[in-house]
Amino acid sequence: MTTSSTPRIQELRNFIQNWINRNNTNWSHLFKSAGISTATQSKISNLLYLGVPTAVTLEKLANAMDLEPHILYVKAGLVPGDPSVVARIHSEYDLDDDEKALIDALRLLPDRLRRVVIEGAQAMSADL
Repeated sequence: MTTSSTPRIQELRNFIQNWINRNNTNWSHLFKSAGISTATQSKISNLLYLGVPTAVTLEKLANAMDLEPHILYVKAGLVPGDPSVVARIHSEYDLDDDEKALIDALRLLPDRLRRVVIEGAQAMSADL
């Protein structure tokens, strides 16, 4: 039986490969520094991953790559969004870690709930 990975896993794999190339390292070193098994490394690097890596795996990998985990969540298809937008927001504004986490959490909400939260915050700020 032939198996194939999803386009999102291919995108994640290519993103990691580009990062590896830019940082003059290799798959083994990156995954070892992230504390991720060689089996998981092999599944991602050889495009054998049939599902989506867990959030824990992606977070460990993001930390080892010195990236916001949300970028890898989006690349892997774990959450919707455009990782370039996330990276731009995080780099263009002087945000602390809590502010970044809040923005990332808001992006995960459905549009209707996101609007409710934003409208509530705007109403509260008008009262200040």
